[in-house]
Amino acid sequence: MINNTNYIFLNTYLKYDVFDVPDAPLSQNSEAKILFVATDVSTYAQFTDTIEKIIQALELDIERDVVIHLVQPNDKFNIPAIHATYGCRYYLLFGNLAQQFGLRLSPQKNTPFYIQDIVIVLTDSLHQLALQPALKRPLWDCLKSLLTK
Repeated sequence: MINNTNYIFLNTYLKYDVFDVPDAPLSQNSEAKILFVATDVSTYAQFTDTIEKIIQALELDIERDVVIHLVQPNDKFNIPAIHATYGCRYYLLFGNLAQQFGLRLSPQKNTPFYIQDIVIVLTDSLHQLALQPALKRPLWDCLKSLLTK
């Protein structure tokens, strides 16, 4: 059973082939934690089966490598505070979270950018990804580029 705070939060409708696992699985790298931040709190339970399959395919350790952080639309938080709490290497922000996350820039969606050693990716909301399948490919390509060698 998935713990509600420690799992990857991805779109149920992501229907592409699972990509190859890197030679050294992320679960062996203490800096390879991935934090997924989403405001789609109401759809939380709809994604557990797909989430479990993706975690298994990537050979991630659900307790050590993956964290989910759900936020309400008006919550304010910042990278240093979140990083101090979770210590993650990768941050995937679903929806329009740049300003809410304390970022004063408008990076391109599904394109990683770096703040020191932290990799941040902004992508569409889970709701948008479900309604517009064409939005999934750029997210998928981005995840492949980050998580495979």
